[in-house]
Amino acid sequence: KDKYSKLDAHKGRNTGSAMNPYKFAHKRTSDGMWPLLEVHSDGWATKFTAPHPVSGKFVTYEVWHSHDVATRKAYVHERSIGLSENMMVILGSLYAVCAEDGEPVVWQTDNTGSVKNDRVEFDPSASIAARRGMTIVHNLPGNSQANGIAESFNRYLYERSKDLATFQGREMDSLAAKRTLRITQAMVRAMQASDAVEVARLRAEAQKTGCGMVFGSYSEAVAWLKKIVVEFNDMPHRELPKITDAESGKRRHMTPNERMADFVADGWEKKPLSGDELIDAFRVHEVKRVTRGVVSVMGQTYHHDELDHLNGEDVLV
Repeated sequence: KDKYSKLDAHKGRNTGSAMNPYKFAHKRTSDGMWPLLEVHSDGWATKFTAPHPVSGKFVTYEVWHSHDVATRKAYVHERSIGLSENMMVILGSLYAVCAEDGEPVVWQTDNTGSVKNDRVEFDPSASIAARRGMTIVHNLPGNSQANGIAESFNRYLYERSKDLATFQGREMDSLAAKRTLRITQAMVRAMQASDAVEVARLRAEAQKTGCGMVFGSYSEAVAWLKKIVVEFNDMPHRELPKITDAESGKRRHMTPNERMADFVADGWEKKPLSGDELIDAFRVHEVKRVTRGVVSVMGQTYHHDELDHLNGEDVLV
């Protein structure tokens, strides 16, 4: 046993990215970066259940969140909360950044086909990357440590989920989880029967059994997720510079919101997208050939007088 290297001793029990903690790695820092120079996004399958937006049945969700590297500020939008990982949910995490503070210069996401396609990245004229002048990069498969900022936030979401009665993590007692599941199923049936009194009774029982909060609707789950993101942005972050707390007089790390305000005070300007510009940025764009002043999109034809002058040419629709 002593003749083997310490690295070989971990092989077999650990494979892929699980071996990375035992290997050398270059540590990247955010020194010299400004806000939105680089934004990282990642998805998290919820370790709790909440009502489906249509059926009301308790299901898990996919939450995509974004993080500014310079300030460690987190972003979540209702568009980035869905039932599965797909292009619209992933784009929702980018939408959250654009709507709140502005467009990132570099956007890093998972190596997934939901992003690596013509609509988001590859088309030289119609993709979001081309139209908005954005660079999209991907961390290598099997190397989750390269997206460590977002991965660390997944642990934060996991810990906060323990406040919920429908928590499904490894620390949840299996018997209590089964009891809570039966109660929430009965709660759904009461909702479908429009029995408000029974719904309230079952919800209170589920909260007592699971020792936590039970969401009564999809909107409540979304509001809770957005609330804990707001709380995260007001928490001291160990990767940010230290300051003297105005109330306690003690030294502590800055919060993401304080770091962002620090950059703004130094002259950095927020440029959030809004109105028609925000809508157009995330609207589907396609290249179409003009024929007799008409373009065809999804089986329908559209005409404009100016298109008569572009017959035979390709236009962005």
